[in-house]
Formats: sequence, C-alpha cells, structure tokens
Amino acid sequence: MRRSGQSYWQILPLTPVTTAQVNSPYSGISAFGGNPLLISPELLARKKLLSPAEGECSPPSPQDRVSYHEVEEYKNRVLSIAYENFKKNERERRILPFHRREPVVAR
Repeated sequence: MRRSGQSYWQILPLTPVTTAQVNSPYSGISAFGGNPLLISPELLARKKLLSPAEGECSPPSPQDRVSYHEVEEYKNRVLSIAYENFKKNERERRILPFHRREPVVAR
C-alpha cells in the first residue's frame, strides 16, 4: 500500500448478512455481531474443533461470483459440528463461569 502512495485502507463492515438483505455488509442484521461466513474452517481444525474430514466438502466456488446460499449451508453445518465438539471438551468447562456472570452476552 505504501509503495503505491496509499495511506488508508478501508474494509467493508464485518456484520452478519442475510439473503433477505441481498448479503450487503451495509444492511447487516446486527451492529455488534460478526459475520459467521468469515470464520475459517481451517482455523477451527487447527484449534481441534473440527477434524480435517469435518471441515472438507466446501461447495464449489465459481471465480466470478459467490453463491451465498451454498456458503451459508456449508458454514452452518461446519459451525454446528465445531460447536458440538467445543461442548464436549475442556474449553466448555472453562467458559462456564463467564456464562454465569454474563448470561445475556454469553447466550
């Protein structure tokens, strides 16, 4: 960036999007939530929340467009598996005190 004379970098909002809002980051359904479509299955696998096989089978990705519906289905499936794996291990036990202290935030 610096070499091209630019000094600012703007990114789109990272809020959750819906197909009802044409997947526009400027029409996010929450000002506070993050977009689950941006969560990396590879990172979840490195954190031992997914096995390599559970994170595979991503939908084919055309080069000229995004099929948000297919990506949503894939990510929802992968995130559900990761959450179930999370609940089974020690991390869940460590986060329980936070859930008790902050029930509105944690649920």
